[in-house]
Amino acid sequence: MKILIFEPNWIGDVIFTTPSFKAIKEKFIHSFIGVVVPKRCSELLKHHPFVDEVIEFNERNEDRSLKKKISFIRKLKSKKYDVVLLFHRSFTRSLLCFLGGIKQRIGYAFKKRAFLLTKKIPPLNKDSLHKQDYYLKILEAIGVEIKDKNCQVHLSQKERKWAKKIIEETALRKKYLIGLNLVTNWGPKNWPLFYFKELIEILKKELKEIKFFLTSKNKLDCGQFLKEDKDYIVDLTGKTTLLQLGALYEKMDLVISADSGPLHLAGALNKKYIGIYGPTNPFLTGVRSKAEGKIIFKNNFCPTPCYIKKCLKDFLCMKIITPREVSKVALELINI
Repeated sequence: MKILIFEPNWIGDVIFTTPSFKAIKEKFIHSFIGVVVPKRCSELLKHHPFVDEVIEFNERNEDRSLKKKISFIRKLKSKKYDVVLLFHRSFTRSLLCFLGGIKQRIGYAFKKRAFLLTKKIPPLNKDSLHKQDYYLKILEAIGVEIKDKNCQVHLSQKERKWAKKIIEETALRKKYLIGLNLVTNWGPKNWPLFYFKELIEILKKELKEIKFFLTSKNKLDCGQFLKEDKDYIVDLTGKTTLLQLGALYEKMDLVISADSGPLHLAGALNKKYIGIYGPTNPFLTGVRSKAEGKIIFKNNFCPTPCYIKKCLKDFLCMKIITPREVSKVALELINI
């Protein structure tokens, strides 16, 4: 049986779905699993032992035109998948799978796309349960048991060699290595940059032999960090692929980030973490792995998740989490 999974759009969400591959292989022993993901997430599944094929689809970019969508439909037809599990909620993706000749189409039966599905699962309120459970319940609806919900990301030796080289060149003699993911994909979730700077100052005083690795998807102006701290800081913002970032985090003693893909990447690699949450709710998007970590969430005054970009409280939900509080948790996690 050839089974296709149409993945969600974001790194953290794709990571949440990783337990599904093993569960499907256990249920359908000789199945072939393909996944459709945006380019920005495809690396995550590149080395996964239970994924047989990764297909990129970027509806918002290069696959946006009608011509590209027709080409994608032809590709689906040529691959002759028997079943598609639609983790993504969109009508367009359901239509593409219908036109691509996939006979069994399984997903939540939202009003606009229900007629395109052969297995219609009653829709759930996506804000009533953790996102991972929201996706995995699609499998449960077709009799696939999820025995292990631990998220996992797999790296190759190429990425590990890259990370080893970086550490050897910058921090070989340091006792403690801390990864700091400075920004998320959505501004309201960001912890203030000057809080990260203050956190570095606090931890420098507590731990002399320490090195901080600054990370983010895009290059940032880290002058405020580097001006006086070149001996303590390595700026890798905008300089890593997703799996290189994972290999770097694999060597960290602790990773600190707001709610973001990199936070879930660290958890999936079983690294200690601190997650800083404000407008999003850890009940819905908390780390799902066996990694040791702590989520700091103090927003008891606004409903979450909150999607307001112009906050009347000036994003107090993030600002009330202080560097001193985060440093205390950091020291506990690295057993100081």
